[in-house]
Amino acid sequence: MLGGISTASARFGFLNVNSGTPTASLSAAGNNATYLSATGVLGTTNAQTLNIGGSTTGNIILNAGSGSITLGNNTTLLGNLTATDGNVVDLSGIVHTAGVNEGLILPQSTLGPGFGPSTGVGYLAYDPTGSGIVKFWNGTQWVSLASTAAGASQWEIDLGILNQLIVPTTLRLVVTPSVLLTWC
Repeated sequence: MLGGISTASARFGFLNVNSGTPTASLSAAGNNATYLSATGVLGTTNAQTLNIGGSTTGNIILNAGSGSITLGNNTTLLGNLTATDGNVVDLSGIVHTAGVNEGLILPQSTLGPGFGPSTGVGYLAYDPTGSGIVKFWNGTQWVSLASTAAGASQWEIDLGILNQLIVPTTLRLVVTPSVLLTWC
C-alpha cells in the first residue's frame, strides 16, 4: 500500500506520511510486524525478538559516529568480547552501593595445579572453596593473587610473569653488639 487506504491484506506500508512520525512497516503473520520510524527506531511489535543478520550475514558494525552505544538492558554474550589495543573496558563509573549487585564478577575455577586454559595467559578466576582466592593463570599454573583470609597473599611481576610474593612467616630478632635483624 502506498499513499492509499490500507487493507487487511497489506504486508508493507508507510504510515504518517502527511503528519506525525513517518514509519515504514513490514507485516508478518497475525499482528506481528517490523518497523523503522523516522526517529531512528527499528523494532518489532508484540515483543518479538529482533534479529539482525542470519547465517549468511557478514560482520555487523554498530557505529554511533561521535556518540556512544548504550546497551540499555541485560545483555547476554554468546561469544568473545575483545577490546583492541589502545582501548579499555572501563568500569570506573561504578561506585559500589550497599545492597546493589554491580561490578565485575569473575569466573570460578577450582582446578588444581597445572590444570587451566589450553592456551594463553592472563586469565583471572575466583576459587570459591576455602578462603575465596583470586587466581591468575600464568600459562602453566594458577597463581594466588588475593584471598579473603587474613594475611592474604600478595604478588609481584618478575620477568613479565606474575608470581606470588613470598613473605617470611617468622621473625627472629638476633641481638648482637650492633643489633642485627634477620628474616627467617
